[in-house]
Amino acid sequence: MPFLGAVLAAPGVPAPLTRERLLVLCSQAGWSHRVGPEGELRVSPGQDEVALHQRGERGEVLLVRSTWHVNLDVGVRETVRRLIEDHHRRTPWPQAHLDVQDQGLLLVRTAQAVDLTEGVTDDQLRAHVADALGAAQSLFGEIAALLGLGEVS
Repeated sequence: MPFLGAVLAAPGVPAPLTRERLLVLCSQAGWSHRVGPEGELRVSPGQDEVALHQRGERGEVLLVRSTWHVNLDVGVRETVRRLIEDHHRRTPWPQAHLDVQDQGLLLVRTAQAVDLTEGVTDDQLRAHVADALGAAQSLFGEIAALLGLGEVS
């Protein structure tokens, strides 16, 4: 993920998380964005959709939610649920859940949050987003392997 340059904070100095900093991060990564229904920034690095939410009283919590681009048949629900539960026993991040759509399709969604009350440097912000995206991709890869879907990035 090519994150280059500053994100509107002095080098090495923690600064508050702001929408402007997230917009610069998206721009530097080459991601076009749109604003989602909850005011979050939505981007598509690769084929998956990612939402960058600011939560907390002052927007100090960064929540990165990813939705896997692969629509699964609802018939694999229990198999995928068991894999997610096993994943949660091994590692706290990302949290994942299944979302059954009206059409009988199954979506896999992840979430990873970090409290940035004390501020965040540019490098830390890039690292938090990259870590959340990498953790989601890793889980999506585990599911693809389990279901024999091959390389689905």
